Amino acid sequence: MEIPKSITVNTGDQGIIQKTIDDFFQDTIEQVLKQVGEQERRYLEIRVQSLYNTSETILDDRVNLLFYRQNVIAIVSETRNDFNYVVYDFFRNLESLTK
Repeated sequence: MEIPKSITVNTGDQGIIQKTIDDFFQDTIEQVLKQVGEQERRYLEIRVQSLYNTSETILDDRVNLLFYRQNVIAIVSETRNDFNYVVYDFFRNLESLTK
């Protein structure tokens, strides 16, 4: 799977993009396990984090992170643009893989 291009959806339609996010992370996990072996699966972890612009204000923006051995190897950012659409951007870095 190629890295998906940015996707923009209407506010409230974020659920339709979840399959693309899941497929992107699953493909990345499969690529990692091909390189490092199935026994390394336990070192993979997905986290979703909210962003803050101050210590008190939570933004609508979120970051979905895939970690391997505590190194970020894939990211899906979820940001709201000036027109109140939600924009998803996908990033992958497998160059940092080490056993």
